[in-house]
Amino acid sequence: MEINVNEIIVEGRIRRGYGNLDSLERSIHQVGVLQPIGITAAKILIFGGRRLQAAKNLGLEVIPCRVFDIDASDPVMALRMEREENEHRMDLTASEKVELAKQIEGRLAGRQGQRTDLQPPQNLGEVKSPKERESADIAAKAVGWNRESYRQAKHVVESGEENIIKDMDSGVKSVKEAYDVVKRTPNSRTFKITLYKNPHDDAEILLIKGGRDYCTKLGLALLKAAGHKVEE
Repeated sequence: MEINVNEIIVEGRIRRGYGNLDSLERSIHQVGVLQPIGITAAKILIFGGRRLQAAKNLGLEVIPCRVFDIDASDPVMALRMEREENEHRMDLTASEKVELAKQIEGRLAGRQGQRTDLQPPQNLGEVKSPKERESADIAAKAVGWNRESYRQAKHVVESGEENIIKDMDSGVKSVKEAYDVVKRTPNSRTFKITLYKNPHDDAEILLIKGGRDYCTKLGLALLKAAGHKVEE
């Protein structure tokens, strides 16, 4: 079937940019859109964002599509469909893969009855439960990584070091090389947290936001400030 390009809802996309569309636009101009885009029954885009944008750039009013009876917010299914893109598709960058994997982790955590209002731990090596470890493995595998590569890429993205993230995304640095650089860079970031006066939850939030090393230093500083003798 065909659908008006302006009726398609594009939201919550992992991809931050569509890259150079010249080749794809030439192809569509010459032979039309050969592969339909995918949408949900609610007209939410599942895959084919580059084809949709190219069609809009060319001034096309309608585009062929297939309607799938799935949850468009399901990142696992969305990724599987993304991999079916045609030869003009653009692979996800490392930071986009991190974002997608984090969404997968979040959904799996929700299905397992865990808290979903918190971000996943910054260091996957600190994941405590077997279910959390399994979620990290599934998320990493879904984007073509092992858990350690995912952990390293995630650390780079969450460092906020834009130049290093850009180098990782462009391939100038591998995930491991970018991680090594970030690890050697002093972390001067600030963060905001909200304490709920529930010791267990508050501690969990601090660990997630600040990391284990920060929380250890904070705990020692508090003990010293309270007059306790602390041997380091």
